Amino acid sequence: LLDEMICPICLKVLLDPIECDKCQAIICDNCFFILKSAEKNCFNEGCKGKYIKANKFVREILNNLSIKCSGCGKDNIKYAEYLNHVKSCEEYLSNPILKKLALINQKTEEIAKLKKEKEILVKEARNCWYRYK
Repeated sequence: LLDEMICPICLKVLLDPIECDKCQAIICDNCFFILKSAEKNCFNEGCKGKYIKANKFVREILNNLSIKCSGCGKDNIKYAEYLNHVKSCEEYLSNPILKKLALINQKTEEIAKLKKEKEILVKEARNCWYRYK
């Protein structure tokens, strides 16, 4: 397996890869939340790029791979099947890094939802204040 197809954050095969538009650093889409929680824009120190969907070349390489699950050991899994496999593989999901990733993703989604609710409430409060002024 090519080293470039391993995420430098979770150290697993890239899942839904994204890449930096400046330095082309590639990570898993889910691992992006770890960068954000560390208040970093990019995996490479000092880079000010933004992450976008990985280029076609990276996605084609991944689609042609046969992968062995690092959790249960099942071998020769095509990448498209691997994406589904890891979502239900208990051994894979028991990895402490992946558990933390899942928690970070969950909390990030909760924060985004609360921010939207706050915006709505602030807007309603302003409208209410103007009406009764």
